[in-house]
Amino acid sequence: MARRTSPSRQAEALINSGQAARARALLERELRRHPGDAVLNSLLARVLIPAGEHERAAFCLERVTRARPDDPVPIAVLAEEYLWLGRPEDAERLGSRLMDLGPAAAKMAGNLSSVMLSHDRHRAALELGEWAHAHDPEDARIGGYCAAAMVFTGDHDGAADVLRATAAHRATDPDLQRDTLLLMLYCPGFSPVEVFEAHRLYGTLKAGRTPPRPPRIVDPDPERPLRIGYLSQDFRNRSAGHFIEGIVEHHDRSACEPWCYSHRLREDELTARVRASAAGFCEIHRMTDAQADHRIRSDRIDIMVDLTGHTGLNRLGVLAGKPAPVQATYMGYAATTGLGAIDYRLVDAHTDPPPAADALATEKLVRLDPCFLCYTPPPHAPEVVPRSEGEPVTFASFNTYAKITDAALGAWAEILTAVPGSRLLVKNAGLKDPWLAERTRERFTRLGGDASRLELMGETPTAAEHMGLYARVDVALDTFPYNGTTTTLEAMWMGVPVVTVEGDSHVSRVGVSLLRNAGLEDLIAPDVVGYVERARTIAVDADRRRMLRAELRERVRSRLCDFDSFVPRLEAAYREMWRAACAGV
Repeated sequence: MARRTSPSRQAEALINSGQAARARALLERELRRHPGDAVLNSLLARVLIPAGEHERAAFCLERVTRARPDDPVPIAVLAEEYLWLGRPEDAERLGSRLMDLGPAAAKMAGNLSSVMLSHDRHRAALELGEWAHAHDPEDARIGGYCAAAMVFTGDHDGAADVLRATAAHRATDPDLQRDTLLLMLYCPGFSPVEVFEAHRLYGTLKAGRTPPRPPRIVDPDPERPLRIGYLSQDFRNRSAGHFIEGIVEHHDRSACEPWCYSHRLREDELTARVRASAAGFCEIHRMTDAQADHRIRSDRIDIMVDLTGHTGLNRLGVLAGKPAPVQATYMGYAATTGLGAIDYRLVDAHTDPPPAADALATEKLVRLDPCFLCYTPPPHAPEVVPRSEGEPVTFASFNTYAKITDAALGAWAEILTAVPGSRLLVKNAGLKDPWLAERTRERFTRLGGDASRLELMGETPTAAEHMGLYARVDVALDTFPYNGTTTTLEAMWMGVPVVTVEGDSHVSRVGVSLLRNAGLEDLIAPDVVGYVERARTIAVDADRRRMLRAELRERVRSRLCDFDSFVPRLEAAYREMWRAACAGV
């Protein structure tokens, strides 16, 4: 006689087959009879978490952790639920409990480190990441979590050491390799060649798992109208969105139809504007790579353009199969993708000077001179206001915390010393964490700075208030080796000059392109010594700063915001790509 399947196994089968509602009904019925059953509670939590019912999920997981006090999995998942519920201290206590369990908890501790980091609990993220890596030093995924926590708390050298120590253990897995590529860009310890080789390895590994299957060009007319597909997570009001919106809006529909593929759930007013301007707008965040590939092929896209690279929730896996005959990457990532399925990368001669830069890309570089970017100023930006007379000189950096290396922070300390009475305002999302703010003051002091002259600020409630802070700023200081992009343009739009260091690859040369195009060549330094001197010189030249405050917005508007001249250049580049593809048919 056949044995009856247990309710827990029935529920698990229903969950695995996508029948969450039936699984939930079964589990709730069984839990009324057996409320403390760890397996039933764990399964119900699996149903509740995707539904956003974090309070009930936490209740179930609390039962599980009481029944299984030495099981690291429910402890880590419960900690995540506490973070969602705004109970970070409870989450951190569970993190400490994980570390008390010893090496068996290393994987879950590493994973929780990543979640803590996403919730700006930097101290806990760093402690968990370092502990997990120390207890399982050969696990490449744990190493990636640890390195990320180090980068976002200012230990770039430590992160580079961890990434090198675990490199051999991710050298056969494209997903593990991919997860560390962006981190390498933040770390000064990696040379441009090392960064390139790591990206090329990823591309080789990915091609082995997802061989490109380019579609046949059905109509190889080199001059016919083209369907241009844009793949991005940033069709919304954030950094990259300010560059994408104008392109979609200004395309000549008789030559290029823009089709947008969004892989981000959140939308806002910018999303609505892009949707209205595009010939087609498809949300692919719930699609698998194979499903998104099929959709792009069905839409008969001629040229597919990735706008994300290896940042955030990227979908490079979609382009790995080459759903369009021609593929390019542009704007959203400061290095090569490494993917052989991507044919071109759009840059300019300032960010990627020939011929040296060509050797650092698996794609063919196409230079959109004089600048590879065109900017839509934020509508919430206030008018530029003159600085009050007699105020001490205020330097500022509003770049993301991961870009603030010891080299940059040490240079800022030197700049304050060189300009008596000056102050430094540093603002980014990470600094809302008091622990990270205090760690930054300690770093600044260790590097020779006077922390009493340092003002640290987290996020402002609104974007308009963020832009309004530039009314307090005299000179913006670019980060290096990873330059700012939107932050540099925002500063100049608000009449604030920016000082940068000229580096040796795209990631450290975006500032060069933006400042040269804005006519601020003299604020580009060849090295750190020059950076300090140029910052000092512009700081003490009140007349020039006053002049720039009055005219810099108009310079940016005419030279870096002119979509009427930029988009035809972009379309001409697309046309040349298409002609080359048709010639090969």
